[in-house]
Amino acid sequence: MHRITHMTYAMVAHHAAPGYPRLRGSDAGVNAFLGGHAQALQDLTARRQFPPGRFTDHETRALFHNIYAGTDTQFLDAADVLTKRLISRMDRRTTPGLLVAIRANYGDTERVAGVLKFEVVAEHAAVLRELESGALELSAARNMLDAPGDLQKGALIASWLADDRAMIGERLTQGSAYFPGALGIQIYQSPLHTMSNFIDVIAEVAPEIVDRVIEALPTVPSGEPAEVLGHLENKVDELDEVLQIEITHRLENLPRPVGRIETGQRLSRVIEAGPIRISGPVSEMLAKVDVREALDEGWRVVIRADAEPRIVHRR
Repeated sequence: MHRITHMTYAMVAHHAAPGYPRLRGSDAGVNAFLGGHAQALQDLTARRQFPPGRFTDHETRALFHNIYAGTDTQFLDAADVLTKRLISRMDRRTTPGLLVAIRANYGDTERVAGVLKFEVVAEHAAVLRELESGALELSAARNMLDAPGDLQKGALIASWLADDRAMIGERLTQGSAYFPGALGIQIYQSPLHTMSNFIDVIAEVAPEIVDRVIEALPTVPSGEPAEVLGHLENKVDELDEVLQIEITHRLENLPRPVGRIETGQRLSRVIEAGPIRISGPVSEMLAKVDVREALDEGWRVVIRADAEPRIVHRR
C-alpha cells in the first residue's frame, strides 16, 4: 500500500492565481485514494499500455526530482512552479481542476512522486476553492474527484523508472495535450499503433524491404526503434546505418513519436483498390496474396486459397 509522505494541492484554471503552497495532511482514506491512482498508472505503464514519457529539459527533470526526494521547501517550490506552468497553458476551453503533488512510499524501498490533475464538474466548482483555502479537506471531497483508474492527466516518476522517464496518462485528447507540454514531457505513441507506424515509415523510405522486415520482426527483441533496427540489420542486408538513421529520425518526428516497438505484436495488412478492400493477418497476406502490375493495363491482385473462397454479401 502507498503511504503519502508529502502532499500539497492547488486549484488550476484559466487565470487562476494560487498562493504559495503548503504541506497538507493525509489520512488513511487519502492514502488509499491517491495510492490507488498511483497504482493504476503504475500498472498500465508496467503492462506498456501507457508508454513512459521522456523529460524534454533538465529543469523539468530537476523539478520532478525535488518532488521525489527534495527537502520540504524544495518539494513545495517544485509544486509551485509546476502548478503555475500548467495554469499558464490553460485557457477557457480547459477544465478547471485540482493539481495534487505527492510523494509516496510503498513496499520496502519503492517510491513514486509527481502530480495528478483531478477534474471537477461545474456543479462542484466551489469545492476547489474550499479545498485550496483549507475550509475542506481532501478526504471529504474524494467522491467529487476522478476515481482510481479514471484519471486522465497525471505524471509520476518512480524508483524503478529511468531518470529521464515519467509515467504519464495516455487518455490525452488533442485538447488536453497542454498537460504534458506544460510539464516538459514528451509523450509517445501507444503500443497499439507503434508497429503500424514503424512499417509505414519503412514503406516510405525503402518500400522494397518492407516484406522482409515484417518477416524478420518476430525474431528480434522488442525495444526502442534504434535498437530494433540494429537487430534487423543482421536479417535485412539493405538496412544499413544511413537508412536506420533516416527511419529513426522520421519516427522521432511524428506528431506523437514512436518510443518502443513490441516486435511480437500482431499486424494486419490492408490492400485498397478503389472501392475494393482486402485485409488479413500480415503473415497470411504475405504468403497468399500477390499484387502485381498487369501486362495489359492496371494492376492485378491474386489470392491463393486452400479451399474454395466463401462469398458473402452485406448491406
